[in-house]
Amino acid sequence: MRPVLIAATGVAALALVIPALIPNSTPQARAATPPTLTFTPNAQNGKDLLRSMAAGLRQQPATAQATRQRGAVFINEGYALVTSAPGKGEATSAWFSKKITTDIEIKGAGGTTRITSDESEPHFATEADRKAWIDSGAGGTTGAGHESTTEPTEPGIVAWYTQPPLTKQAFLNAVFTRQPDRSTGMLLNGIAENLGTAVLEPAQRAVLLDELAARDDVRYLGTTTDRAGRPAYGFAYDSDRAGLPTRHILLISHEGVLLSYEQILTSNAGSLNVAIPATISYALYLSAKYR
Repeated sequence: MRPVLIAATGVAALALVIPALIPNSTPQARAATPPTLTFTPNAQNGKDLLRSMAAGLRQQPATAQATRQRGAVFINEGYALVTSAPGKGEATSAWFSKKITTDIEIKGAGGTTRITSDESEPHFATEADRKAWIDSGAGGTTGAGHESTTEPTEPGIVAWYTQPPLTKQAFLNAVFTRQPDRSTGMLLNGIAENLGTAVLEPAQRAVLLDELAARDDVRYLGTTTDRAGRPAYGFAYDSDRAGLPTRHILLISHEGVLLSYEQILTSNAGSLNVAIPATISYALYLSAKYR
């Protein structure tokens, strides 16, 4: 498996274009960020809920190998906050949005991967912020536009589709391959990195839900609707490992499908020009289907 295909700016995809919320005349305006999601708490036990969904997934049949070995097509959308290198005072922050379609076509022992992406221009709270951003050289001019690439499919991805689905332990090993440890944060990183190029079989999704249920630092938030309008359960993990207190949120459908992954600054923005709480990134996994 390989990481989700993202641009150099760190943008994973585009799902929702949020207009600037702060007028240009506002002094020292904060960068506009998408609103945080609202969750409705309920009496369900999060661990029991995860295990129940996992049990249901294990009852579903595996996909025929003849179908898997053709490859898959993915559509991912999302947003990321990017900040210029701070000098004196606060940095200038902007947000970018991006949509990526990845078509992996497997033929025999090889394959072709076609990637199309559409990236927005950076969005700023004020024209002064835009000028400061360009003057700093943080983003050149804009970098927005459409891009298409075609390249040979990596051998590891070819093997993912042409070989039988990985068993529980082998699958978890693959999820953690690029992670420095097996902490909850690294589990979420591994999930997020691989959902862009790997269709997960029901049994593999069950493994991830069981793994989340086994971790005491994963908290159930309740129900919500994701940024694509899909009903979801929310699960959170709080960490300051990256330097700022951040809430990592994984949204899961009622059927146990992993829908999206978000990162929210909860109490301290550091030098970032954003108001707390601030959504600093999200990725929506809109479609993942075998060819």
